[in-house]
Amino acid sequence: MSELIDRFRLDRAHGAHVVMTFLVLAYGLVNLFFGEVVPAGGGLGWDGVVYASIVRNLWTMISHGQMTGYYAQRLLPSVIVRGMLIVSGAEFTNGNIIRAFDLYNLTLLLFATIIWKRIADSLELSIASRWVGFGGIFVNFLIAKQVMYAPVSTDVTAMVISMLLLLFYLQRRPFALLFTMVAGSFVWQITGLCGALLMVFMHARFSESEISGSNVRSSAKRKFKRAALFLWMVLITICVFAYIALPHMLSPEQLESEGGHKLERLIAGLPSLIAVVVAVAVLLGSIRLIGSVASKLAEIPPGALALAVAGVLIPHIIVRSISNPGLPNANSFSQVLEWVVFPLNGEGKFLMPLVTLSVFWGPALLLMIIVWDQVCVELRRLGPGAMAIVGLNMPLALVTEPRYVIGAWPFVITALVLALQKRKRRNSFPYAFLALSVASAQFWLPMNLRPWTGADVDGLLEFPKQLLFMHYGPWMSWSSYLIQLAVVLLSAAWLRGTLLIDEKS
Repeated sequence: MSELIDRFRLDRAHGAHVVMTFLVLAYGLVNLFFGEVVPAGGGLGWDGVVYASIVRNLWTMISHGQMTGYYAQRLLPSVIVRGMLIVSGAEFTNGNIIRAFDLYNLTLLLFATIIWKRIADSLELSIASRWVGFGGIFVNFLIAKQVMYAPVSTDVTAMVISMLLLLFYLQRRPFALLFTMVAGSFVWQITGLCGALLMVFMHARFSESEISGSNVRSSAKRKFKRAALFLWMVLITICVFAYIALPHMLSPEQLESEGGHKLERLIAGLPSLIAVVVAVAVLLGSIRLIGSVASKLAEIPPGALALAVAGVLIPHIIVRSISNPGLPNANSFSQVLEWVVFPLNGEGKFLMPLVTLSVFWGPALLLMIIVWDQVCVELRRLGPGAMAIVGLNMPLALVTEPRYVIGAWPFVITALVLALQKRKRRNSFPYAFLALSVASAQFWLPMNLRPWTGADVDGLLEFPKQLLFMHYGPWMSWSSYLIQLAVVLLSAAWLRGTLLIDEKS
């Protein structure tokens, strides 16, 4: 009996993870019976209207050429929900589809807590690190609020797929990884590419000397960081003045042209673009490490390469066979690439990626920035596969739709907790992280304070719709932006104050 009690103690890994699972279950059940539902689309949301149509008319859409390539790569959750409704004998009403997605998402989230335990066990994380990782993955606006408020989506499935990719990469299970990347290619478009990178680098790891980088003294590193930060602040200042001066440099016709709008967006987004370029450079570490990655490419086992190619080709062939290539796609690769350089929020809202990512993903995002060099060391330690996933997704953060980085989130959270585990922290750290996590998750915030008026796409910059869209850069109003920017900066300062100075950084 005492052994059984010991297993469920909170200072033991098993007991801590039982509590995590219980918290997800309890909140999910409360939301299931008492939670709000987004008014748009009759409760289905925006993209949810299409997902509901797939639930109802899957075979008709395929046979009549109504399936686009974009939604063909996101149809798996709708197919599963369709099966749930058919097995239960329920009609394909909006209410039944919403409730089925609720149950499906809650089941996946409970499964995700098990995956997180497996990941934590494989890395032998401390109890505190397991809780920080739980907070980063589960206690954020996406998981704790949005997927409960607008459940007809692919977001929970995408998160679970990303966690499974990480788990099977760490466990070096190629066939499980292959199955996950094929299934995930019908949830999140870049899953196949991510899975292929993990497959070919599954057994590749760097030496400790390659991971640590150069032998530059700590004092020199700190001076370099301060100099880089100063130059970046100078860049922001220049861009702000350039943006203010733009109306005086261009004619009204030029300013209102497509080229004028693109120039505005480029200037507003340039500091964030440079920051991401520098962050990727820090991730790569050194020329020596890049050369090591190149040498490992030449050592890829033929079997791993064959599985990687199969994992990409199989979904591609299926998507081509069930979709109509003549139909336009919602977000093409070229369109997303353009948004990276010319972000949609270019009306002078500088540092929008920082704001929208922080309010969406919570304090874990700020911690990553604060200890980014140490996070990069841990990513290198996880191998070139994990590095590649994070590097591939980082430019997507510039689009300012924070959902775009779901594919890398479990990887970077894992690297963060590994870095924090080796970092000295003040006693105030758990309280700051908990308070900011609960505040940013906003599961406590009533969204439907008053009825939504107008069409679903109207009034997004006004309340009450802004309560949802203030988390998304393209639709964040000026008042929401300014308030949240101040909150983000103050939160970063608070978190930074809870970390003791690391003499090795």
